[in-house]
Formats: sequence, C-alpha cells, structure tokens
Amino acid sequence: MPTGFDWFTSSLFVPERAQQQVSWQLDSYIEETERYILDNCTEGVNLYLSGSLSRQEPSVLMDSNGQFRLHSDVDLVAVTSGELPASHPALQLTSHLTSRFPEVDVTVLFVEEQDLHQVGSFYGRDLWIGLGHPIAQTFEIVIPRPPSIGTRQKLEVLVHQLGACLLYRELNESGERGYLIRESLSTHFVKLALESLRCLLPSPPYGPIRYSDTYVNRNHTSIRSVMKGSDVGRLVMHREYHTSHVEFGIDVYQCVIESLVMLLGTEERPGSQIGLVSRIEEIASRKTDLMNLFQFGLVLLLLATRSTSSSVRRRSAHFLFDVLHRLDGIDRSTCTPIGQLVRGATPDELAKREPHAIACSKAALLAVRTDYYGALKEHNNGRTINPQYIPLQSSSIEGTGSPW
Repeated sequence: MPTGFDWFTSSLFVPERAQQQVSWQLDSYIEETERYILDNCTEGVNLYLSGSLSRQEPSVLMDSNGQFRLHSDVDLVAVTSGELPASHPALQLTSHLTSRFPEVDVTVLFVEEQDLHQVGSFYGRDLWIGLGHPIAQTFEIVIPRPPSIGTRQKLEVLVHQLGACLLYRELNESGERGYLIRESLSTHFVKLALESLRCLLPSPPYGPIRYSDTYVNRNHTSIRSVMKGSDVGRLVMHREYHTSHVEFGIDVYQCVIESLVMLLGTEERPGSQIGLVSRIEEIASRKTDLMNLFQFGLVLLLLATRSTSSSVRRRSAHFLFDVLHRLDGIDRSTCTPIGQLVRGATPDELAKREPHAIACSKAALLAVRTDYYGALKEHNNGRTINPQYIPLQSSSIEGTGSPW
C-alpha cells in the first residue's frame, strides 16, 4: 500500500486525535499483514482490502484508558492464482493476525483470479477499490470492471443488518453471538438505519456508496422522505465514533419499511406497503432457491410484525408461511424440519404479534441462516453463481440521476 495512506478521507465526524491514533494502529496492522504474506507466500497470493477500510471510512471508539482504537472489522481478500492446498500459509493469516492483534476482528476471504470478474455486490465494489492499492502482490492480475450495484445488491445489504436485528435481539442481549453478529446490538441498529438510507442513493458507475454519503446527500428527495437530516447526521456520527447505549428516538424498522417501499416499488405501481407485499409475492412466488427465499422471508417477517396496517401484517404472514414451507424442501446443513419449528403457530397468530408465532418464525429463519450465508459467499465470490439470483426490476430510485 502507498506510504501515508489516508484512512479517513471519507470520514466526516472522527476527531483529529482519533484519526492520528487509529491511523498509526492501522499502519502497523497492515505492515504486519504485508510482512506475513511476503515472508510466507512466495507466489500466487495477492492481498487486498475490502469493507470500510477500502472505502476510507472506518469506525473508531475510545477505550477505558481514553485512547482511540479501531471499531470496524478488517476485511481482507486474498486473490489467488489457483486453489490453495490445505497447508498453504495464507490460510493461517486470520489466526496469525488474531494472535498479534486480539482486539481487532478480522475476516479473510479467498477469491481465485479466474473468478475475479464475477465477484459482486457491495463487497465486490469495495474490493474493486482495494485492487488499486494492494497490501501485498506476488503476481499480476487484470482488474475487471466494477461490479454493478442495483436494487438486488441494495436489498442484500439491507437484509444483512435486518436479520441481525430481527433474529438475534433476544439472543444477543443474553450474550450469545451468531455468525456475523457484533457484540453490540446498537451497532447493527445504527447500520440498519444507515442501510435503509444508503439503499436509496443512486449508484455511481465507479467507486463506492459510503455511509457518509447519506449525510452528504441528506437533502436527496428519497432520504429526506425517510429521515430528517439532523437524524442522519447523528447516525453517521455514531457509526464513525462508536459509543454504547445511544438512543436516537428513531423507529428504525419503520424507516426500513419506508425505504423498502421505495426500493422495490416501480413507477407503474406507486409505493405503498400493500404494494410492497404484492411486489414480493410477484418475485418470490417464482423462486425456489435459498438466497431469494431467505431474503424475502426476512422482509415478510418485518412486515408481518412491524407494519402498522393489520391487512399488511396478515397478508405478509400468510405469504411468509408459504416461503417457509418452500425453504423446508431445500437441502441444508441443519436437519430440523422447518415445519417442525413452526408447528403450533399460524399466520394469523403471527399477524396478531403473538409471541409464540414470532418465536417460531424467527427459529425457522435462523435454521437456514448459516446456509444462506454460505451460498451468498460462494455467489458473491464468483465461485458458484446462483442462476435465480438475477437483478431485480429496477426501482424508481435507479436512473434518477446520480448526485456524484
């Protein structure tokens, strides 16, 4: 990576002292990462950044000693010239970094060079930026075109945070953490609120869509219709400078529902919650794959339990049970039948927000969550493309003219 890399170019609210302290920590972290790869991997492995560090908008926090440290995960991607043997040192990079920097959460994903042109979604766009400043490079690659960011990809990242908040709220408060679940539920709620705004911004042809862009473009018509600019600023500030137990006075779930109405709506079908349910029925009724059914199942659970309209809740609940029935027929790693998990619960009970029906519905979606992420990772890494995971019909947000 270039000397003097500015980690905070796109940050808006991180104090100067925090930038200095965390930049020094990140420089040391990346230096150790580069050293490990170059010392142990003589050829066939390049290492790049993805995620918030690639976008140059990391999150920080102040520790109990009054010092700032990194709060964001470190997302690394190893691009390899071929499949690595099980004994390859690159496969031990995560454990090496965790032993050296135990306070930093790190994820290392592996992508073969031949699949690089198929890497997708927000993760792929962040990686595409990272390809321009490698951490370590042992062979030359051809940088592909940037992955497309459309309605499909925006729904995907929104659902990621939605699942953490809807499915793990009670579990997380008792101290149990699931796959891709942070230690603080407030982190997921802040990011869920921001994803509900980020998905409303037009997609630039190059470069990322940053969380900070939601505040820069707070007067964008779609964002302004969901949230006041001052509230957007408070969310971005809290995400960049993390503090615990902050109350925003924002109904995050209603913001998500309003955003989904706009994201999945079309000009031919003006936005409404019942129109959103109709759109989901139209799309998901033709799907038989885990990725689509899990995503739309989560949105339906949100509508069935959080919509203010009883007719929307009832219709969403009935179609959710249809989706769960179809999920039961898909091969997955967990053996418990979904029908057994929802036994004794009915769609009408779910629409009435009865605790037993809510718990059963959550348990059913949790039963397929790990398999969903396995399939999603294979798809977005370009290794195994899901033919049913095709672009969704463009919403009215797309093509309205980029603010960049």
